[in-house]
Amino acid sequence: AGAYNNGVIDVGDYDNDGDIDFCINGHPGFWTILFGIGGEVTNANFLRSAPRVYRNDSIYSFSDAIMDIGLPRYHDGTIGIKADSRGRYISFWDYNNDGKLDILRAGTGHTHSAIYKNGMPYENNRPSVPITITSQLNDTNSIELIWANSSDDITQSKCLKYKVYVKDEDGKYIVSKVNNTFLEDSVCFIKNLSPGVYNWAVCSRDGAKYYSAWSAESSFIIPHNINTICSGDTFVFNGNSYTEEGFYFDTLLNINNTDSVVITQLNYYPDYMYGNDTTVCYASNFIFPDSSQSTNITSQLIHTSNLQTVNGCDSLIITTVNLYPQNYLITDTNICYNEEYI
Repeated sequence: AGAYNNGVIDVGDYDNDGDIDFCINGHPGFWTILFGIGGEVTNANFLRSAPRVYRNDSIYSFSDAIMDIGLPRYHDGTIGIKADSRGRYISFWDYNNDGKLDILRAGTGHTHSAIYKNGMPYENNRPSVPITITSQLNDTNSIELIWANSSDDITQSKCLKYKVYVKDEDGKYIVSKVNNTFLEDSVCFIKNLSPGVYNWAVCSRDGAKYYSAWSAESSFIIPHNINTICSGDTFVFNGNSYTEEGFYFDTLLNINNTDSVVITQLNYYPDYMYGNDTTVCYASNFIFPDSSQSTNITSQLIHTSNLQTVNGCDSLIITTVNLYPQNYLITDTNICYNEEYI
C-alpha cells in the first residue's frame, strides 16, 4: 500500500467472499511545499491522492484490486477510482441498497467527489432477523438487552454486527435507529434510563454492510423502586395491597395537583426446601435441624424443620430417618437336663 499522508481507511466485504477487504485514500508519501525568500512560495508540490481497494486473498495476504473491483469508468474514461489532488476521503457505502458495497470518494469541489457503483456479478442476501430477544433489569436504571445470533449466507455469524434502537412510550427515541454504534456481541447494556416503559428492537449487518430487517419490537420497564417480599407476604403501597411478583403502576397526586405515576417492581425472595436422608441404628436417638429430638426410633420417621433465612422467609428441611436392618443369629445346641447354657 505504501505510505499515506492524512489518509482515510474503511473496511468491508467488497467482493462478498466472506473476507474483510479495505479501501484507503490520502496523499502518498508527504505533501510538500517549498518556500522562497520572504515567505514567497517559489516551488510547491501537491501530490495527487492515491485511492486504492485491497482485496483480502487469504488470512495473510491483500492484493491491490484497483483494476478489477467491478467499478465503472470515471466520467473522463479513467478506469477504477480517479486519483485527485484534493480528494482524500473514501468510504464503503451501499448507496443503492442492492447489498453490494459501493464507494464514496469526497474532496474539495464537485470534480473531486464521486460515487462508484459496485459492478461485481454477485448477489448478496440480507442476514437473518435477530430473534428471541429478551431484557434483564440489572438495577433501577440499567437494562441488559439480549438476542440470539443472526446468520448470513456469506458472512460468518461471529463476524456479524448489530444495532439497536430504544424509544420511550411516547415514541421519543432514546437510542436512534440511525445511530452509528455497532455491536459485535448479541447483548447491549444501557444505563441511566429514567423510570418508564420502553420499546426496543435490533437488526444485524453483514460484512458488506447489508442490514436485516428490524426485529419485532419488545418492551421493558424501568421501575422507580424495587421491593422484595417472602412468598405469601403482602406489600402495601399507596393503599393498595400486592402479593404477586410483577410491575405495579400507582397514580399519585404531586404537589402541583397533577397525576404522577410510580412504577414498583415486586419480587419474591427465593423459597428454600431441602431434603435430607439419614440412617440410624434400631432404637437410636436423632436430633433434627430445628433442634427437636426423637428417641428410641424403631421405624422410619419423616420430620419437617421450619427455619428462617437471613431475609426472614421460611426455609424447610425435610428429614427422612431410616433404620439400618436388624441382624439376627440363630444357632442350635443341645444341653443335658439341669445344665446351664451361656
